[in-house]
Amino acid sequence: PCGQASGPDRCETNVELGHPCSASVPSRAVMTWLSARRVWILVVWTFLVWTSRVRNIMADDGLSSTGRAIRVAIAVSFVTLAVGTTVGLVRRRLDRRWLTALVGWTILVWTVRGVGILLDDWNVGFKVVHTVLAIISIGLAVWCGQLLRKKTDVSTPVLSG
Repeated sequence: PCGQASGPDRCETNVELGHPCSASVPSRAVMTWLSARRVWILVVWTFLVWTSRVRNIMADDGLSSTGRAIRVAIAVSFVTLAVGTTVGLVRRRLDRRWLTALVGWTILVWTVRGVGILLDDWNVGFKVVHTVLAIISIGLAVWCGQLLRKKTDVSTPVLSG
C-alpha cells in the first residue's frame, strides 16, 4: 500500500504506529495502538505523580537544601523519562531505550522507596497512600515491561500498528 518494494525489503523503514504495511513486517515486533495505550497510561501517571512530588518538595520547609535537591533530581529524572517516552509516542516511533529506562527506574525507585516508607516512622495514612502509589506505579511499569520482552533489535523503533 505504501509503494515500497515487496519481499524481504518491504516497508521496513516505515514501521510506525498506524502505518498500513507495518503488520506485514515479520522481522519487527509490532506494538499496536492498544499496546501504545499502555505506555501512554504509564507516561501520564508518571508525569502526574512526579510533578505533584515536586510541588510537595518545594512546600516542605523542613527539608535541607541537599535533601530538597536530591528529591527534586529524582522527580526530574522521572519527568525526563516520561517526556522522552512521550516524544517517541507522538512521533509514532518509540525508542525502546526510553521505555526500558522508564520501566526499570520506576520499579527500582518505587521498590526502594516503598520499603523505606513502610519501615520508617510515618503515620499509617502516609504509608497507605504511598503503598498504593507504589503498587500502581510498579504494576503499570511491569505491564509496559511486558512489551519489551518481544524479540526485536533494541535499536529498532518498536511502535507500529
